[in-house]
Amino acid sequence: MLETEDFLHFKVSTLNGPEVRNKGFALFPRMVNGQFAMLSRQDNENIYLMYSDQPHFWYSKVLIARPTYPWEFVQLGNCGSPIETEAGWLVLTHGVGPMRKYAIGAFLLDLDDPSRVIGRLETPLLEPNANEREGYVPNVVYSCGALMHDRELVIPYAMSDYASTFATVPVDDVLGAMTRTTAGYSKPFPEATPRTSFAPVPTPPAGPLPSSNYPTGDGLAVSTPDGTIPARRCIKSSITRA
Repeated sequence: MLETEDFLHFKVSTLNGPEVRNKGFALFPRMVNGQFAMLSRQDNENIYLMYSDQPHFWYSKVLIARPTYPWEFVQLGNCGSPIETEAGWLVLTHGVGPMRKYAIGAFLLDLDDPSRVIGRLETPLLEPNANEREGYVPNVVYSCGALMHDRELVIPYAMSDYASTFATVPVDDVLGAMTRTTAGYSKPFPEATPRTSFAPVPTPPAGPLPSSNYPTGDGLAVSTPDGTIPARRCIKSSITRA
């Protein structure tokens, strides 16, 4: 781990504990419920969440996301640290599908209980186009992190391990295109480790759901009387490549 207060002087330290293995570690930018929080991928396939009282020691994990759609069936991983938005923690992901094609997707975690996935893109946010798929490792776009500026999501990414560039997309388009669960309450995956010390999941409210705060029109998400929120299945038209 690299630590700095001025980006001129750096302290290097190790991570320790039984869950410090494989790749894909990404700290949340602030503490959550009084603890450090980190995404991880110990099994090279699924995304996990870890909590710790100390940032250098990690002892347990809980499964929060696994490959679900065809474009990510081989493996799933994070693309950098979660980004805090008013809607939740926005996590960019990389998914590996047929022919080892790498694409960039996204899901949304609850702000107070990040073990709950409350939204997810069904289709890739960014995938290699004709000018990006040839290279040292072909058919790949990959990012190690993004940032938000003036409601624009700025995504630096590598193209087939031969060059790098960046793309931008309105963050509201990304949030609005996600498939959401009723009132934002998601069901945990069957194999998820039971939580014993995390914040309790509140009971979903009864009665009709409030309308969505996200933009409507052009296929963006809107609330429906039965409480479900349909998703715009593709937002590639919103992406601007450099």
